[in-house]
Amino acid sequence: MNVTVNPLPTIPVITRTGNVLSAGTYSSYQWYLNGNAIAGAINANYTITQNGVYTVKVGNTYPCYSTAANFVVDNITAVENLHLVQNLISLYPNPSNQCIHLSNSKNTALNISVTNINGQLLYQKTLEANATLILPTIPGIYVVKATSKEEVQIEKMIVN
Repeated sequence: MNVTVNPLPTIPVITRTGNVLSAGTYSSYQWYLNGNAIAGAINANYTITQNGVYTVKVGNTYPCYSTAANFVVDNITAVENLHLVQNLISLYPNPSNQCIHLSNSKNTALNISVTNINGQLLYQKTLEANATLILPTIPGIYVVKATSKEEVQIEKMIVN
């Protein structure tokens, strides 16, 4: 009796660019939202249309399958209605090897989110008008997004 053990595909890491989730290169894909298969979502990239918990099951040529860790999306925005600006927040010092100060100089509250380079949400808070927030830091590269009702600012934050 011969037994052949075929390898599983590597566990995919979901990344996010805008409203597009990506899973890397595999032979097959099935995207899920809140545990339910999304009809027709069988490609490496999936454009998200609603908030929820996404995952992807990927296959190789044997066929064997692996499933990504949950990827929480809770900040879908209608980007076409927002103006990209550079004056909502100030991050300083950047880069830093200590805490980073984030200042809101506008007269309105801002929604602040910090994600790692894999698109995983690490921090989210509403920053009141004319306030400063001190972000705890671990070495790495992060994306800080500040959103008002009509504007969005996206900044790279580097912690040494």
